[in-house]
Amino acid sequence: MTTSPRPTVDLPDPTRDGMSLAQALATRRTVRELTGPSLTDDEISQLLWSAQGVTPARNRTAPSAGATYPTEIYLLTADGVFHYRPERHDLEVVPEDDVRLRLCGGAVSQEAVRDAPAVCTPLRTS
Repeated sequence: MTTSPRPTVDLPDPTRDGMSLAQALATRRTVRELTGPSLTDDEISQLLWSAQGVTPARNRTAPSAGATYPTEIYLLTADGVFHYRPERHDLEVVPEDDVRLRLCGGAVSQEAVRDAPAVCTPLRTS
């Protein structure tokens, strides 16, 4: 018995310019009270590519010992769960409802995890 492939969501191309790492680190902050609009597709694309994407030289944006890349990135939203596929720079729809409330319970009841319009979470595959 074969299973049909899961639906996917294409992401816009990420930008490869912007602020320096030093600027990003200097202006980094933790926000626990979330207000405002949800992330745009461009912002989601940039965030996921920055976390685990593939560069034009076919390297990854995050290091991995032995190039094994045992971490997979999942995007959790009110619309459900999405698996980031770096080689294709798209999202695979995971048949699961909104899991942010359950994740909040596992994150010491941090309400920001429950209330965030989107949560990126890594899962180890090996």
